[in-house]
Amino acid sequence: MMPNLHNGDKLISNKVVLFFIETARGDIVVFASPVAEGGDYMKRVIG
Repeated sequence: MMPNLHNGDKLISNKVVLFFIETARGDIVVFASPVAEGGDYMKRVIG
C-alpha cells in the first residue's frame, strides 16, 4: 500500500464524526496519543 500522507502534509480532521458513523477498511483515524501529552496519532484502518 502506497502512503497517502507524507511529512509536511496538512490534514483537517473531525474527531466528533466517529461517534455517528462506523469506520471502514482504508479510513484514516486520528486519536489522542497515550504517551505524548497533547499529541495525536494518525492510523489507517486495515482490519
